[in-house]
Amino acid sequence: MIAVLSLLFFPGCDKENDVVEDVKSETNAPKVETQSSEKGSLFFVTLTGRLSGFESVAQDSEFGIEYSTDSSFVQEKTVRQKIDKSYSENPYTVTVTNATSGQKYFYRAYCISDSIKYNGDVKDFNYSWDVAEVGSENGYRYVDLGLTVKWATVNVGATKPEEYGGYYAWGETETKPIYKWDTYKWCNGSDTTLTKYCAEDKYGYEDFTDTLKVLTPEDDVAQAEWGGDWRMPTSAELEELIKHCVWEWYEAGNTDFNGIAGFKVTSFKEGYEHCFIFLPAAGKRYATSLFDDGSYAGYWTSSLYSGLTYYAESFFGLDEDWFELFYSTRENGMPVRPVLP
Repeated sequence: MIAVLSLLFFPGCDKENDVVEDVKSETNAPKVETQSSEKGSLFFVTLTGRLSGFESVAQDSEFGIEYSTDSSFVQEKTVRQKIDKSYSENPYTVTVTNATSGQKYFYRAYCISDSIKYNGDVKDFNYSWDVAEVGSENGYRYVDLGLTVKWATVNVGATKPEEYGGYYAWGETETKPIYKWDTYKWCNGSDTTLTKYCAEDKYGYEDFTDTLKVLTPEDDVAQAEWGGDWRMPTSAELEELIKHCVWEWYEAGNTDFNGIAGFKVTSFKEGYEHCFIFLPAAGKRYATSLFDDGSYAGYWTSSLYSGLTYYAESFFGLDEDWFELFYSTRENGMPVRPVLP
């Protein structure tokens, strides 16, 4: 049985300098086996290892898989991912979450027991993802689709393209347990008592109005959480994504995105035809419940709806025949996919 685990990341070696490498002469030594590598969704690779001889493993031991761009596994180029010691099933897996497209990596399973490090055979992988230009800003990756903005590869609060990430009411920068007007930051308890981003006095608290039609940076969760030049997309930028990309709906259980339903969005701009992002169908939160995850993809923009002022512009998608720029009440909790100008 193969299990995906909650992992800790260890850049370089984290044991004392007196660890002895590769002592294999002991008959009761742990047996470490390096197994397969598997290409996943954008920049993700799953590595598998196996450890037998648990009875000979010391109490303070650790085991897992390490990978490096250098075949000699020099410390400054090596990342070690160890498995929780409470885990006892084999084989085990770790996930490389930020692989460089076209880069050759070396990997091996390992076990450290009684200051002795046992290594499995060294294997390698070299996977490429079909993207024309990929980069990062403030530690978060983007894909250039040939549009006016670059699109992030993950949602705010997620670490993988297929993860839902956090759910945010429009103009709020923190998740919360209840999504209702009673708990909404920019009103006094109802949709007719708005205290910010209100174009009509009949919806404002004590006839309040302002001229704000786009979220200010301090109310933009992409900017608040990711910093740098990251921000939420405007309605015009989301509409551009809809009009200049091919939208393919992936059902739950698909093999391309770890079984998560959602849209693969591929550019058809010249020179960028192999560039794509994945938007999982994360549903939305209202009150204390999550609705329609796995069947509905809703994403906020930073733009206020031009009709009723207690709505904001958003994406609405159900399948490859029904996806469009839409609007939703600001109290709802929905994901955010950031952009770079």
